[in-house]
Amino acid sequence: MINSDRRKQLLALRADDGTELWNVDMEGRVVGSSPTASNGRVLSHRTEDGGPILSALRGTDGTVVWQVAAGPGPSRSKPAVAFDPATDEPFLVVLADGHSVRAFRWDDGEVVWESILEPPLRSQPRAAVVWRPDGSGKSLEDMRIFVTGFADDSDAPPMSVDVVALRASDGAGVWRTRLSAQARDPEPSLAVANGRVFVRLAKSIAALSVVDGALRWQNDGVRNSRLYSTPSGTLLTVDHEGGLVFTIETRAIIARDGRTGETVWELPTSLMPLPESDPEPGVAIGYGVVVFPLNGEIWVFHSFGC
Repeated sequence: MINSDRRKQLLALRADDGTELWNVDMEGRVVGSSPTASNGRVLSHRTEDGGPILSALRGTDGTVVWQVAAGPGPSRSKPAVAFDPATDEPFLVVLADGHSVRAFRWDDGEVVWESILEPPLRSQPRAAVVWRPDGSGKSLEDMRIFVTGFADDSDAPPMSVDVVALRASDGAGVWRTRLSAQARDPEPSLAVANGRVFVRLAKSIAALSVVDGALRWQNDGVRNSRLYSTPSGTLLTVDHEGGLVFTIETRAIIARDGRTGETVWELPTSLMPLPESDPEPGVAIGYGVVVFPLNGEIWVFHSFGC
């Protein structure tokens, strides 16, 4: 996790009791997204005078394995990891900015490919997520990378949001779907599970098919939260099976059915303290719990039934 008070430190906490394991000074302003932990490594990026830096750290002690220039412009997308279908080992780290998506080699951070987004995305893409079809393919051609952000297109209606699917093997475009956000705050975010791309918009959540971007359902009952969200907050996540979709909204953390969009349970935020100042909350899911950081504390809830 990122220390949001000082914004220069990366912390590792023990999952069972929250004990701090290690603390690394990132030596620059951490770009507004949470780090990614995968296969014994922690991936994070920051900005320095020379531009954005992508770092891979050893999960056990925070030692830097490699770090590389992440691209010409800053990015708020969370680093994503692609796994080789043949070996189930990680082979790519993916980052996006408003104009391109870049894939870095897992072993040493070398750039494998770069895909130019045309038209570009006016805001920084909120996420770059990798998905592997279950049983439908065993080659890199079957893997997809998804990016979303506001469309920077003079022909697009105001508040248009694009969701872009790229091929993981070479970054080639597969499909692009346009949605309406109805407002600019918060910026769109996405999560992928069980054959669907879930997109959080300002006043709705949409579920798209990973195959062709077709709309499966859209729930327009989302209540925007300014109190518990900032431009860098993560406002949507999904469990690994795609059964539940979690969002932070005006008065509650809400879990919805991933198949239909219907509400399963709500946790009123009145049960938690108000943010003290400049909140940087996010919501995460793992091992049957929902994690919500606030005011220097970490709140943990059971994901089923809360």
